[in-house]
Amino acid sequence: MPCKITFMKTNKNILIGILIIAVAVILRVVQPIHNFAPIVAVALFSGYLFKNFKQGLMVALIASFIGDVVIAYINKYDLFHDTFVFVYGSYALIALLGSRLNSDKFSWSKLAVLGITASLLFFIVSNLGVFLMSDLYIKDINGFVNCFVMAIPFYKYSMISDLIYIPLIFGIYQYTDSFIGSLSREYIHK
Repeated sequence: MPCKITFMKTNKNILIGILIIAVAVILRVVQPIHNFAPIVAVALFSGYLFKNFKQGLMVALIASFIGDVVIAYINKYDLFHDTFVFVYGSYALIALLGSRLNSDKFSWSKLAVLGITASLLFFIVSNLGVFLMSDLYIKDINGFVNCFVMAIPFYKYSMISDLIYIPLIFGIYQYTDSFIGSLSREYIHK
């Protein structure tokens, strides 16, 4: 019986992973407001959902990459921009943060701390990439500070989307997981 339960949980997580990718891509492509996308939330959740960090990381990166491919195609942008490594590196770090949430003892307060940390981490790492890789800022302390100050208006909507999408994704998962669990227990007891 434990093998069957593990198999069912693995299949459930794979289906959830595919659903996450699909929803993240759609919301990334049709953002109602620029920088209002669930990618940080998806990276955090993917790290949490999969016990195997590599699987969670792959879900987060695939969701972001497919969205980026579509956006680059629609807007005729370069897919592999100067800050690509920094942006995707931040997603990897955020997925690692998500893996720090123990799925057996989920805590909303721990999620709040990790969610804010994830949002700030993306802001810092991606803008560090802008400072280091672009010619927009002089490579000194004034240029560094100016880069981050100029990024604040862009971060506003990213932060708001993180504050909405992170609890939304985790809340939906917690609710459906407990609902499915109660149905399973009811079915087993009959």
